[in-house]
Amino acid sequence: MATYPNVNAANQYARDVVSGKILACRLTILACQRHLDDLERAKDPHWPYRFDKNKAERFLRFSQKMPHTSGEWARRKLRIEFEPWQKFALGVPFGWVRKDTGFRRFTEIYIEVPRKNGKSAIAAAVGNYMFCADGEYAAEVYCGATTEKQAW
Repeated sequence: MATYPNVNAANQYARDVVSGKILACRLTILACQRHLDDLERAKDPHWPYRFDKNKAERFLRFSQKMPHTSGEWARRKLRIEFEPWQKFALGVPFGWVRKDTGFRRFTEIYIEVPRKNGKSAIAAAVGNYMFCADGEYAAEVYCGATTEKQAW
């Protein structure tokens, strides 16, 4: 029987944000509420989307096999472990697909967090997955930066 610990953590995060147990900004609350509402809508056979737990869990498991690349955790050879908010922010777009095609519902992700909150690691995990594990033939992944120093 399949288990979905990362997806379950993402869904619990959404419930905790909506209930007020976890403090969050208005847009995060709305995103969590939309996800929970859409899980209910997905039961309607006429609604065009479904949440594929396997796809979301696969991405999250793949991403958490990436090693830390700098600092103490890299020296100790630890792997990245996503926090519940990261599991939600990444699991939701990778899990929602069209019922008719299986293609992703969301094709863009916008995450805004302060410095030193793992943005580079998140971007690297998404890029690596999209490039080599998503099953798309001849996948192309691009990464940009505002300065040359930041790009390297």
